[in-house]
Amino acid sequence: MKNDIMRYSERLEFEKIIDFVSEIAVSKDAKDKIKGIIPSPERDNVENELRLTGAVFDMIQKGGYPGISSVTDIPNIAVRSRKSGMLSMGELLKVRIMLRNSETLQKWYCSFGERPEVGHLFENLYLDKSLERDIADSILSEEEISDNASRELASVRSKISKMESSIRDKLNDIIRSGETNKYLSDSVVTMRGGRMVVPVKAEHRNAIKGLILDVSQSGSTFFVEPEAVVETNIKIMELKAEEQREIDRILMKFSARVSEISFELERSFYSYIHIDVLLAKAEYAFLTRSVVPKVNSDGVIKLRKARHPLIPEETVVPIDIEIGEDYDRLIVTGPNTGGKTVSLKTVGLLTLMAMSGMMILAEEESEISVFENILVDIGDEQSIEQSLSTFSGHIKNIAEILNIANDKSLVLLDELGAGTDPAEGAALAVEILERLGEKKSKVIATTHYGELKIYAAETERVENASSEFDVKTLKPTYRLIVGMPGRSNALVIAKRLGFDDRLIESARGNMDKGRMQYEAAIEKVEKLKDELNRKKNVAEREIKKAKEAYNKAKTESDMMVEESKKEYDRAVYRSKQLMLDVEATAERLMSELRDIKNNAESEAALRRTRDILKKDHFDVKFDKPDDDISDDLLPLNKISIGDKVFSTELSSVCEIISDVDEGGSVEILAGSIKMRVDCDSLRQLKNGEKKNKKPQAIPKKHRTVTANVGRRSGNELNLIGKRLDEAMIELELFLDSAILGNQNTLYIIHGKGTGVLR
Repeated sequence: MKNDIMRYSERLEFEKIIDFVSEIAVSKDAKDKIKGIIPSPERDNVENELRLTGAVFDMIQKGGYPGISSVTDIPNIAVRSRKSGMLSMGELLKVRIMLRNSETLQKWYCSFGERPEVGHLFENLYLDKSLERDIADSILSEEEISDNASRELASVRSKISKMESSIRDKLNDIIRSGETNKYLSDSVVTMRGGRMVVPVKAEHRNAIKGLILDVSQSGSTFFVEPEAVVETNIKIMELKAEEQREIDRILMKFSARVSEISFELERSFYSYIHIDVLLAKAEYAFLTRSVVPKVNSDGVIKLRKARHPLIPEETVVPIDIEIGEDYDRLIVTGPNTGGKTVSLKTVGLLTLMAMSGMMILAEEESEISVFENILVDIGDEQSIEQSLSTFSGHIKNIAEILNIANDKSLVLLDELGAGTDPAEGAALAVEILERLGEKKSKVIATTHYGELKIYAAETERVENASSEFDVKTLKPTYRLIVGMPGRSNALVIAKRLGFDDRLIESARGNMDKGRMQYEAAIEKVEKLKDELNRKKNVAEREIKKAKEAYNKAKTESDMMVEESKKEYDRAVYRSKQLMLDVEATAERLMSELRDIKNNAESEAALRRTRDILKKDHFDVKFDKPDDDISDDLLPLNKISIGDKVFSTELSSVCEIISDVDEGGSVEILAGSIKMRVDCDSLRQLKNGEKKNKKPQAIPKKHRTVTANVGRRSGNELNLIGKRLDEAMIELELFLDSAILGNQNTLYIIHGKGTGVLR
């Protein structure tokens, strides 16, 4: 089954899509996985993979493509570390890249909040910042380890450096010395076998005592290690062996750390590869403006504005096509190069893409079905090796298709029955369609045969479609029109290209009468279709304008609502600030009262206390306007002290208590608050009803002390023995505290004395 899908996919050029997507992937493993994709016939698998691709597509749209690096061979590295193998510097660098990729992808994922569709993939990414940092600090390249990897390594390398410097100085002395320089073939210090030597002429090789480590190919130069540096060179070799042992120890230590997280590292790598594949699919969808289609397993395909993925966007013509719901076989007719084959390939390619978890080049609400196989006969099937003509090649291929096809097959047939006698070809084509209908396969076939148009018109579950042709420009429009059979247009084209009318009419006379009537009927339907399309376009434009007007009005309304909410929030904020100011003022007064109580030694201090209380005490209460006050308001013509008016600033009835000043403002009394307002903000009450209306007396509230209310320290004040000024201060503080505490019963003990306190 899978082989059938991949075998016929080559004729649709599906591999070109796969190659394009694989080039987007970062890692080699992801590229290989994409190239090995096999479309799945299982609906659940397809929907799940499309859900993953769609989620990553949304993330790319919002946050761009994450910057990850290619890394390979992590599973093998993990296995080697578990077997106590020593990892190389190159392998440790790969581990570091993997850890860095995991961190990058997790940060990228977390920036979008929770995405449950792909959450499990990103949760599998393992982080070890400590190991990543240590590898970065210690391993400089695949062949170099940093001095900072360990103190021991730094110490050994420091010793080697000093000894090499000492040897170089001694050899430079030999080169610069007049006695020895004449024996040298070149005045340079060179290396042989990791040891520093000087080049000596062959004829003077015994002039400089030391070890001969190498000879030039010509034999004219001997590379001599002078005996003055032999011992030092030997010590350097010993230190380098010690250096290598230390490097091995460091690598083994890192390998052990990798071994501890080897399983997490493997799991992280497989998630990284899957994410890389999804990123490639999503990026391809982003570049091609693709969408996630609906998926079914009922053989229903509904494509809206579908585009062929291999045709440049600026030239491709979108098509609308359906099959599987009202009809199972679609017969497409029309002129050559009119887009019939492109339509076939578009349906096949988009179906394969969706079954591979890839988004498709179409509009929202498009729908794709999964199939067990997609059987295709497109192109020239001629085979020289098998001595098959084009017709024979097609017939051989269709015979195989008939053997494989079933009710879970999508069959795409190009130029069905072509390449042979038209009568026989048409008859054969009809029988092929009948056989596929019996198998309940979904079939889209292209043809030039008029007999197939009639077959489609007369047969249930079969529908006509045509590739539109513009007879005015003599060019195809490449639009697919379902429900309308195509016309050959041969006579129309011949007439427009210069054939005289008599020849054209004679040709019409040679045509079958029934065929002529059929063509005439099609022509009438096409004219009606054009008129309907024109009206449809007008209606769509009007609908678009209406939607734009609605959206504009809705946007403006939303902005007004939002501004109202903001204004309300500001009012609430100002109210809270006012409350805080009131509380602060009350606290300040209470504090001053306590200070005065503690220092109340004079009548002047007491008077100051009472002045403060009179000055700062306020009770913000406005006269509440009647519900129908808006009906009783008139413009203010005359202002007199004592008039009752309505303030639009306070939304309250208030009293005028001053004359109008030069600035056009007047002082009003609202409740217990005095303030100056602009006269323009005041309104006259109708017929002076509010002015003459006497305020009703507020009945006094009587509080009854019941017998079960006992004395407590919190509701009792003892003033016995206090002076009058002290007692008044304590009493006022006591009463304030009681009011704030909502106490209904108080006990004040004043005693007899002179009777002043009583």
